[in-house]
Amino acid sequence: MVDDPADEWFSCAVCGASAPGPPITWMFDNDRRRGGLWYCERCARDNVRAVEAKLDQDWW
Repeated sequence: MVDDPADEWFSCAVCGASAPGPPITWMFDNDRRRGGLWYCERCARDNVRAVEAKLDQDWW
């Protein structure tokens, strides 16, 4: 039996909010030290400058 990914729950790495998903409005970050991290919409918006700072110069 194949598990449905929509049955999986995701937790925000900052505030701990959880939602079934993966939620389309949430952001995923692949951190080199901590692995994959999910951020809820609110925390992603609150920390958008930090997110942009991680982008390679080629992005801009």
